[in-house]
Amino acid sequence: MFQNGARLETPDLRDDLINSVMDKIEQANASVQKTMLKAVVNCLLEVESAVLYHRDYARTLFILLQNPIFTSQSTYTILAHLLQHLTGLPNGEHQLLVHWFRTLTPARFRSILRILLQVRPWSRIRLAFYQCK
Repeated sequence: MFQNGARLETPDLRDDLINSVMDKIEQANASVQKTMLKAVVNCLLEVESAVLYHRDYARTLFILLQNPIFTSQSTYTILAHLLQHLTGLPNGEHQLLVHWFRTLTPARFRSILRILLQVRPWSRIRLAFYQCK
């Protein structure tokens, strides 16, 4: 089944490569992580002007959400902005994300849940959403 050109079963990503990159980011020093965070911010700010297919945009957000730099409290505002982009996706793209999350290893999925649970209370996310607007 295809939705806007994206496969429902898989995001067509090399999981081994993504896992390797995410592990290296987690092990990187603070200055490298800070540079990575700036790149994520620039990506999110410029995405509205970029021409991407829906599947590529959903795939990009899927990869960014797996980024271990969001474990730091100082990144919660950027994480909230990323989550805002995720919630703004059309329903078909949400269905893709749900299926793609099923393809993650349990360890990678747990790390995403850990990131999301750290942001409690959820009012912090809502506050960050309003600050991003």
